Amino acid sequence: MARIMEDEVKQAILANRHLLSSLGELGKTKVIFEKGMNYGNLIADAVAFTQYQGIIGYEIKTEYDTLKRLPKQLDSYVRVCNYVIVFCHDSKLEEVEELLDSKNYPFVGIISYSDFEGDVITGMYRVPQLSPLFSMKACLSMLWKNEIYAILSAYVNHPSMVVANTYKSKHATVHDGYRASQAQYGMLRKNMTKRAMISLYQNLIPDKEGIRIICEMFISENFDPNKNLQLYDYGDLFTHDVTFKDGYKRKRH
Repeated sequence: MARIMEDEVKQAILANRHLLSSLGELGKTKVIFEKGMNYGNLIADAVAFTQYQGIIGYEIKTEYDTLKRLPKQLDSYVRVCNYVIVFCHDSKLEEVEELLDSKNYPFVGIISYSDFEGDVITGMYRVPQLSPLFSMKACLSMLWKNEIYAILSAYVNHPSMVVANTYKSKHATVHDGYRASQAQYGMLRKNMTKRAMISLYQNLIPDKEGIRIICEMFISENFDPNKNLQLYDYGDLFTHDVTFKDGYKRKRH
């Protein structure tokens, strides 16, 4: 019998958007595999940026993985993502559930899968809930400093507008209640540290709007053009090691 490997599970993520229907309408989406997040403390197996539901993180655990690193991985996921899902083989289901209970993470969802004649059969075992531990600071760590600066520049220069297509100079309307003060504008400098820009972003932009802006940046593919990212839509075919053209040396979980 052929073994179901991680690439096939990644394909199953792309093929099963419908499993997220319990979250509500997703709108436009983009999915990135092996995305560095939380200041390098996490390489997320898959991250979905959605128009209406924010950021959804997937951690894959195949039947050949251990769960040794999962507790620390989840500690990063729940801070960076709005929703977190463990996508695990049926043989890991009980162990994953016990771990989530011990971590007091009842809001982390579980999608389980099994192998039927070489096909990945999936099902939503536990619906994810909004993470109460989400941190805009941790979430912003996935952006480069110049990307954060571009967003802030647009926001403070256009109090009722924010640049959605950061590198194409197109604008998207922001809720009229959001206004950038002249004092905050005066604080923004291109030579600021990334940490200082993140702090300003947190103070200036409400979390819900801040998440929307980040998602739109990836959905519209208007992040820094120097970033080497392979983005997928749900329904696409997964291509091994496109994001890491020289091959990603993955440690065993």
